[in-house]
Amino acid sequence: MRWYSMPWVQFCAAWVFSSVVFVRMPPGPDYAWVASALAITALGAACRVEKVRQLAPAFVGILGAMISLNLADQRDVGAAPVRSMLHQKWETCLEGEINGQVRQTAYGYVANLRDQHGEWRLVFRSDETGEIHTHEGPEPGMRVRACGVMQDFLRPSTPWATDYRALMHRRGVVGRGVIKEWVALSDQPGPLDLFARVISARRFDTERRIVNSLESPWAGLVVALTTGNKAWMDDRVMQAYADTGTSHILAISGLHFGVVAGLAWFVFVGLIRRSTILSRRVGAKPLAAAFVCLACLSYVVFVGAPVSAQRASVGVFMLGAASLRIRKICPFHLIGSAALLVLVLEPTASMDIGFQLSFCATFGILLFNHYRPSFLESRRLDTKPTKRLKAFGLFVGISLAASVATLAPLVAHFGFFSWWSIPLNLVVVPLVGSLVFPLMLVGQALSSIWPLGGAWLMGFSVHPLVLGVEPLLAAARMSSWNWVPGALPLGPTLLLTAGAAILLVSRCRWPALLLAAFTFSIGAWVSNQVHRVEHVNIDFLDVGQGDSALIRTPEFTMLIDAGGKLYGRDPGRAQVVPYLRQIGVEHLDVFMITHADLDHRGGAPAVIELMEVKALMIHEAEQDAFTQDLVELTRRYGGEILRLADTWEHRAGALKLVARAPPADLEHKNDRSIVIEAQAYDFRVLLTGDLEFAGESWWVLEHASRFDFLKMPHHGSHTSSSNALLDAVFPRAAMSSAGVNNAFSHPRPQVLLRYWLRGVQDFHTHQSGTLRLVMEPQRLSVLHGGETQSTDHLGKIDTWTDFLKAESTEHGLHEGVAVEQGAGGGHVHAF
Repeated sequence: MRWYSMPWVQFCAAWVFSSVVFVRMPPGPDYAWVASALAITALGAACRVEKVRQLAPAFVGILGAMISLNLADQRDVGAAPVRSMLHQKWETCLEGEINGQVRQTAYGYVANLRDQHGEWRLVFRSDETGEIHTHEGPEPGMRVRACGVMQDFLRPSTPWATDYRALMHRRGVVGRGVIKEWVALSDQPGPLDLFARVISARRFDTERRIVNSLESPWAGLVVALTTGNKAWMDDRVMQAYADTGTSHILAISGLHFGVVAGLAWFVFVGLIRRSTILSRRVGAKPLAAAFVCLACLSYVVFVGAPVSAQRASVGVFMLGAASLRIRKICPFHLIGSAALLVLVLEPTASMDIGFQLSFCATFGILLFNHYRPSFLESRRLDTKPTKRLKAFGLFVGISLAASVATLAPLVAHFGFFSWWSIPLNLVVVPLVGSLVFPLMLVGQALSSIWPLGGAWLMGFSVHPLVLGVEPLLAAARMSSWNWVPGALPLGPTLLLTAGAAILLVSRCRWPALLLAAFTFSIGAWVSNQVHRVEHVNIDFLDVGQGDSALIRTPEFTMLIDAGGKLYGRDPGRAQVVPYLRQIGVEHLDVFMITHADLDHRGGAPAVIELMEVKALMIHEAEQDAFTQDLVELTRRYGGEILRLADTWEHRAGALKLVARAPPADLEHKNDRSIVIEAQAYDFRVLLTGDLEFAGESWWVLEHASRFDFLKMPHHGSHTSSSNALLDAVFPRAAMSSAGVNNAFSHPRPQVLLRYWLRGVQDFHTHQSGTLRLVMEPQRLSVLHGGETQSTDHLGKIDTWTDFLKAESTEHGLHEGVAVEQGAGGGHVHAF
């Protein structure tokens, strides 16, 4: 019987693929239970037919996925009343029990608190500096009263991003919060809580010992490789491995469990020789299997059981069980059982990128190994050199299979794939598996009895990975080695997946290879068309309390600012660059920094380092140290420097850009923000940076003109958007870029009132996420992905609002009529 016709494989495959499909549908327990009942009835009737009866395992798998997801959705029923208050930050106190293990990070403890409404994902800080000490954290099973700031999870900033807010809701997590003060009410842990405390304490001790004995970035790499906790890692190190497709070594996976199993076997062999009586009575093979399974079980519990570790550990356990019965086990049964177990424990796990990458890589390896080419098959007459050559070829093939199998999900989620991952994994995987990780485990064991020697051994083991950071970053910048089609919908993803599957089962035969190449080519062509720009797009990126805008035409790409923060993750690295890749941007023709504010230029170094920037434009008056660092960084990577003293003009197809630099003698740096005027077809857009009243007065006196769309000056601050500017520009729509619940209350209500009195439609990134303004010959459109606060209700995700040319009335307001849109559930408002 072929593996794909085995009932258990069909059952597991149907469950997994159904979960992938159903988890993206909105929860609806009422109609879903009815559908389940009807499906069960149909299954019973269909099984009377002999041919249909063979598909019964697949039907049962689909029903299992449907029922498990419906049961999972019941976890979110009681949280709706509380979540309705979390659209803004909410200072409150919670009383509940710490559930599950507690993880330590560089900024505090992360724990789940369960109360009557559900679970809360909380960060416990010990003081304002974020310094953490082991005895100050909460412990599993402890009932606490925790006071802090609560809020809902962030909605996706773009239509292509994964909706983690919906995912967390379906998992029964009410919201998240930062705890400032907490007190233990009672401490009566159960047996499982005591076990979780022991594991958490051991992990805390291990991580603290590593962090205290090694410097960054060595410490972060060692912690990530051994415990899976990436909170201590340096951003540049993480980026280097992510951009070259080698970051999988930092996730606890089969590579790590293989080393653990190998070391356990080595220790067992040393012990079994001293206990010949035990081995004779029980048998060496069952003892070895039990010892290896125990070691792997201890390790998976120690690291907190992430999805990749669950998959690898289930595989080890099933191999151990098969060895006890002294029989072979189908590897496809193995991976199917692992995926099924993960989905039974957490039905929404199929939405995680870690689940998809882990199981796609493993399935790809199994397919290649099962359908390996004939020239890699071992034969009795093979000489030792031939056997070694075939073993090396098999290793290369397995590495290629993992890269090919993960290409589609990687591109679908991140819009980016590095061809460097193929040759680099041939070096990194054996290096980590045979040298780095084994020495690291030995060093950790040694550090408990000889801290200095253990720290030296751990630092020595990870040294090759640290030395490789700069070469990896240089490799990631080679645009010819990167494919950036942008994040993909289902259709192109399926084409790429089909091409990968055909290639993996081709056995290197020409007809199958040609079919795989054809399928890949069609998938790649369709992928490259998804984010193709036909006219003029201006994207206002959601970077929190900051500014960043992207102007794109078929011939030209320009980024204006890159956000910035005093603390937390760099928005340039965490938001701007990922967004550019998600929409298929490979390079920037011009990168403009409007002025010297952190919330506009803080993310610029990451953009320059990770993207190909052909020219950096800055105000001639900006001469501070940060600006000079940006200039030097741009020149180091081959970019040109444009210092703007007065006016810069550029034409790209239908787009005409004019950048105007305010006088350098204006007192406040906000008033020296570069102003950008964009015109395409019959529409005009004005981007004003952080201009305040003085800068606005300069522009009104020197360059006053009418514009259709206005970016609100200074995030909608009360020091900007003067009546003089609004009367001069007289826009029909405007937008502000600000953070959710920001400390400045941007945009200010009194400022929004000025726009409302003039009949201006307003959009805001803190409410709608990233905004896209599309300029076409007969239409100016705004695409936004979330709820908006405006004079008219515009709907939710993927809503288009059209602004058509219309004459203003004698009162200065725009006439218009609202028209319902048939597709997509949105509304079109024509003014």
